[in-house]
Amino acid sequence: MDRNVEDADRVVKKIVSSGGKAISFKADVTKKAELQAMVEETKKKLGGIDILVNNAGTESPAALAVDITEANWDRVLNVNLKGPFLCCQAVIPTMMQQKKRKNRQHRFDRQHKDDLFRRRRLYRFQARLGWT
Repeated sequence: MDRNVEDADRVVKKIVSSGGKAISFKADVTKKAELQAMVEETKKKLGGIDILVNNAGTESPAALAVDITEANWDRVLNVNLKGPFLCCQAVIPTMMQQKKRKNRQHRFDRQHKDDLFRRRRLYRFQARLGWT
């Protein structure tokens, strides 16, 4: 997903040429309806969603706080904070439903549970550091 569909298409071509599956979307992470449409299209074309990487971000030009406009401040917060929140809201219900289906079919072994626990701790740590 990218606001610039040409950039997203280039990445898709690289993934597909190396044997993977990928699709591209033009979407704005601050628009809930666009994210929901992306989730539905992904489920339809790829069968589900296994991972979410909140990688969209923007920054304000270097300036003193007194020189940053409210509009610019709102833009940065919308992309960097609201965007990941809306992406999670859009994707997590699908992932939870998939997990329920998988849990009925397979029992997770202890190693897998330990790996999930370690990843959750790492993600929380990264979130505290702002690395998400």
